[in-house]
Amino acid sequence: MKCKYSVLIVAIIFSCNPEYDIETVSFNEILKNFKQEIPISAHVFILIPTYSCYGCVQKALTKFDELLTIKDKNRFTVIYQQSDINLNSIKEKITVLFDEQNSLNNLPVRLGNMTLILTKNNNIIDIITVQIDTYEDIINSDLLNFLDK
Repeated sequence: MKCKYSVLIVAIIFSCNPEYDIETVSFNEILKNFKQEIPISAHVFILIPTYSCYGCVQKALTKFDELLTIKDKNRFTVIYQQSDINLNSIKEKITVLFDEQNSLNNLPVRLGNMTLILTKNNNIIDIITVQIDTYEDIINSDLLNFLDK
């Protein structure tokens, strides 16, 4: 009988991602506003809050535009709050959602100019803050490799 409980406990431990449990629940609540949820397949959510540096975000979006192709549309989603952000160049390559309700402000995460939320198996795997001095190190083929694993 002890063996059955041990196996159950080990299974529960390995099925959780305790580092981002609270964030996963909160983010799924926000995604409900868009009639979406964190997908099973690997996905990158690009969050652009209201107080972002416009020039910094545009540089990072240009880098995404260079990196992505039309086949990435189902693997990347931008959720943005600034209506003046120019997303025209990448709209064909990624899903774009406008956060009219400013729901990103309810996330228990400190958002940078741009924040990447990497997800897989309906859970947040990592949260990466992108700043002007780090965007080239973050937005590269390694990010695409995460999606292909």
